[in-house]
Amino acid sequence: MAEETTGKVQQLRQAFDVLSKDAAWWRSLISNSPCFITIVDSDYKIVYINHVAGGARIDQVLASSIFDFIEPRFHDQARQAINSVLATGQPAVFTALIKAPDGTDAWLESNVGPVYLEDEIQAVSIISQDVTAIRRAQRDQQARKELYEHLISSMGEGLATADVNDFFIFANPAAERIFGVPEGTLVGRSINEFLTTENFKRMQNMTHIRRAGQTTNYELPITRPDGQQRVLRITGSPSFDGDGEFQGGIGIIRDITENKILEDQLRQKQKLEAIGTLAGGIAHDFNNILFTIMGNAELILETAKEYGFSHHNIKNILAASVRASKLIRQLLAFARPTRDKRRPVSLNTILDETLKMVRATLPTTVRIEKHIYAPEALVLADSTELHQVLLNLFTNANQAMTGSNGVLTVMLDCIVPDTALLESLPELTTTEYVLLSVSDNGMGMDENTMQRVFEPFFTTRDIGEGSGMGLAVVHGIVSSLDGAITVESHLGQGTTFHIYLPRCDEALWEELVPRTVTLGGTEHILLVDDDPRIVEIVKELLVLLGYQVTACTDSRKALELFKADQQAYDLVLTDQTMPDLTGAELAEQLLSLRPDLPVVLMTGYSQRLSPEEAHLKGIRDYLLKPVSKQNLAKAIRQALPEP
Repeated sequence: MAEETTGKVQQLRQAFDVLSKDAAWWRSLISNSPCFITIVDSDYKIVYINHVAGGARIDQVLASSIFDFIEPRFHDQARQAINSVLATGQPAVFTALIKAPDGTDAWLESNVGPVYLEDEIQAVSIISQDVTAIRRAQRDQQARKELYEHLISSMGEGLATADVNDFFIFANPAAERIFGVPEGTLVGRSINEFLTTENFKRMQNMTHIRRAGQTTNYELPITRPDGQQRVLRITGSPSFDGDGEFQGGIGIIRDITENKILEDQLRQKQKLEAIGTLAGGIAHDFNNILFTIMGNAELILETAKEYGFSHHNIKNILAASVRASKLIRQLLAFARPTRDKRRPVSLNTILDETLKMVRATLPTTVRIEKHIYAPEALVLADSTELHQVLLNLFTNANQAMTGSNGVLTVMLDCIVPDTALLESLPELTTTEYVLLSVSDNGMGMDENTMQRVFEPFFTTRDIGEGSGMGLAVVHGIVSSLDGAITVESHLGQGTTFHIYLPRCDEALWEELVPRTVTLGGTEHILLVDDDPRIVEIVKELLVLLGYQVTACTDSRKALELFKADQQAYDLVLTDQTMPDLTGAELAEQLLSLRPDLPVVLMTGYSQRLSPEEAHLKGIRDYLLKPVSKQNLAKAIRQALPEP
């Protein structure tokens, strides 16, 4: 059998030798072909090869097994192709990685055909083309494709394409998450499913603009299948085919809902700050006017009997002035609540006291539920301010539950804000906060009402039933305590206010016992105010209290009077807002001359000087106009040394 095989190989070789000698044109064609042409017998031995890669000689390759040069993982594929041709005579194809004798690699795509000798298939011809460059290009292309697919899939922003009718034809996972649909279900759906009629018309206008070849950048509100509303920012680019026909658009989609919420909160905060600034400006002038009215009324009241005036009418004037003063103080509490008289207080105690007080005013149909998770919630505040906050919230809740079996729910806890809360309320920090929540099951509010609920004078009640200052004051007090307040509400589902106040770990919250003060005296007071009417009124009030008074309407002249005789005055009572020298500047120069001098400052409203700053400058007391005779007498007596 071996002799028979050897004979066939010799016959093949002789045949090719003869053909090579007699057909020079054939030999030239084969030798110069860029393809590798190999003849392999039935034992997979190389009988002929036109040229060899890698610098090897042909005689080094002949009689070698073709599998000596094929990577082992491709042996089965090559063997099957060769055997198939030997058995059937039908051509076959295989691709394999070839290792040349010098160790270099190349990808060859091979076409296998039969070689007949005496009408029998004795061998196969393998015509191979070097496709290494093509394979590398395909591999690089595939790698780039996989990279692009990975980038598109892992994008935080949505990427989608739509046809001319705004039906999605591609969407990455981020786009599907933004639209709130399961993975793989956005393609084939129309964007119209997520839009109101008005917004769909707007979307069609954007498509019309893209048809003209322009890029669009716009915001688009959508409603997800679960009913959740989101706001998207879409940058859309047009897509055209080779003939310039519009094919649709490619959109980069960002969910900016949270950013819009923060922007709205910032605008609301800026609006409230602007209103506060306006309130402060109004308060200064209005308080001076009220001071004149109240002062004159008190002076008239002192002599009413002597001149036969009616006490009743004068007291009505004073009562109206007090009401006006309280309204201005509410505006100031909203604009810039004072920080004096604040110390650690127990919110638990304040809450219990306030609930007992409001229980008597609530209808019997309203049930109170308490959920106290913080046994000792201490905050740095004025207890009066906290009472005011709670009373306003409870009153607001009661009004919302009118005519229903209401439930007023109060929750008190201590928390450390998480990342989501810090992002929604940037004014908070990572410190511990006392969380106070007040909820009702009343009528609730719509979105527009919630946007305005903290504005001064905004109210949903009928004219004459409320001033609209309650929640504005709450907002002002909470902000001044370095806290935050939020509101959640839905029509027909009630409202919840959440208040976050920095927790105070100190337990120094016992009430201070005020010392008994004797009003009036005989000391000499230097009175300074640039308003002659106020100077006249205050001087008369002080004289009625027994004091000696030197009055001055010019702060620089007052300074000169003091320099002329520094020991002549026992106390200086000065206005804050004056030309040339403000009250604080005057006090600073007076105290530099005589550090023990008691100085009491009055102001209609000052953005430049807070009570804390006044006390740091050595000022004994800080009075907000209008000041009653009683409070003025008390402040002066407390500032003076014991008689």
